Amino acid sequence: MAVLEKIRQKGWLLVIVVGGATLAFVLDAYITGTIFGVSNTNSIGSLNGEELNGNQFLEYVDNVKSQSSTLPEKQQHNRAWDFLINEKLIQTAASNLGVTITSKEKKELVTGSINSDNRNVYFNNFFTSNGQIEFDLSAVQDFINNLSQQNMRDQQNYLKLLESVSKERFSQKYQSLIEKGMYTTNFEAVTTLNEREQNATVRYVAVPYSGEEVEVSDEEIYNYYENNISDYQNEKETRSIEYVTFSVVPSIEDDENIKEEMIKKSQNFIINNSCVILPYQTASEITDPKFLELIKNEEGTVQFPYKLENGSYRLAKLSEIVNRYDSVEARHILLKKENYSPDSAKTILKDLKKQIRNGADFGQLARKFDYPSSIKGGDLGWFSEGQMVPSFNDTCFTSKIGDLKILTTDFGQHLIQITNVSNTSRKFKIVYFDKEVLASSETKDSYHAQAYDFLTSVNNNDSDTLFSDFAERNNLLVREDLNIDNMTFNISGLNNSRKIVQWMFDESTQVGDV
Repeated sequence: MAVLEKIRQKGWLLVIVVGGATLAFVLDAYITGTIFGVSNTNSIGSLNGEELNGNQFLEYVDNVKSQSSTLPEKQQHNRAWDFLINEKLIQTAASNLGVTITSKEKKELVTGSINSDNRNVYFNNFFTSNGQIEFDLSAVQDFINNLSQQNMRDQQNYLKLLESVSKERFSQKYQSLIEKGMYTTNFEAVTTLNEREQNATVRYVAVPYSGEEVEVSDEEIYNYYENNISDYQNEKETRSIEYVTFSVVPSIEDDENIKEEMIKKSQNFIINNSCVILPYQTASEITDPKFLELIKNEEGTVQFPYKLENGSYRLAKLSEIVNRYDSVEARHILLKKENYSPDSAKTILKDLKKQIRNGADFGQLARKFDYPSSIKGGDLGWFSEGQMVPSFNDTCFTSKIGDLKILTTDFGQHLIQITNVSNTSRKFKIVYFDKEVLASSETKDSYHAQAYDFLTSVNNNDSDTLFSDFAERNNLLVREDLNIDNMTFNISGLNNSRKIVQWMFDESTQVGDV
């Protein structure tokens, strides 16, 4: 109970953990080497008096990049910052509460010697990734006892994984304490319910306000301001900005160039990863008017490139015309990739396939494995074209009743058996490729030149002329953002504008600078 009471008293920690990402704006400056023009040191800040090491943060960035390489760089930095802050906060709070991960607990996470359910799934994969079909407890314990004799790569991978799993377990224990430490009493529940059922009847009368207009002089406004100046003080310096934008849009030449490129591609349409391959469809299932025109042609026909509503050009090809089942009935045995290596899964499925051909019951074998349909003996029921992932779909719709086939998907390794099929229909496979019309480097240079000419003109203009007046005379829309502080990440209406804010607060920047 003492531990739970401490958690209730430290509910503020949850707010800090959630709000940790708000500091991430400084990280872009750290990565590039400066913060507001001042060179960084190895420290990027402090948390509860503890210095946050920049090199450690960069390690987190590398880990995030390896796991989420498709994320934009700024999101990778923000996610790494969240991981670092959350880990530090949870470690500090949990340690103060006496939460630890013992050596015996770590061993159980690795081996699951007491209960296999305790074994972390990552270690299950780690020790079954070398062709080993099942987790061998004695072999794993031998590995741990002779860790220093293992090759350096296995040692490093094992220790790195152990550290990661231990941190995850540490966080789980703390979160569990949080959940157990926060609850709603019966009294609170009853009180809330009663408040919701309370009603009140109110009578009121509206008294309209009408009065004489009062003239306020500039002197009175000035005197009021002087007498109440403390009410108008900002705690920190803010700056305001006026700006114009030069939106880069593709030129007519850019559009014509993309069109010519698509025409050339139509003469030798090669299907690759950039293409969208639609599932096989009957004529009644196709809704795109252009595709309905295309299927009237011979197999292999490529449509002349046409423009879409979003401005892109599309090239479509009638790749195939075939007779395929309308729907099939199938069942499968799935060995999930989290639990089995590809080689070990294929070995097991080949053995199961042999057993089934020798008379073993497919459903009984399927129930031995853990996946959603295993409780029904792997039965997937009837499904139509396009409901399953492409490779699974094509295998089922090109097989015959009774066929047994082994297949790899993103879920793992499957042993598939077709149990029934429906009638066949004439179906069409359409492949298309879209090309967005983007501004060329020449077009971008043209807009850059316009912006530079404007900059030169406004700087050479009469100093008494307002920036907004000059811009409007040049038919440019003037926008503004007020009261920006030096911690602002984006200017209103301008994405990724942190560098502009840094320029605004640079020591050399003065009021009126463009």
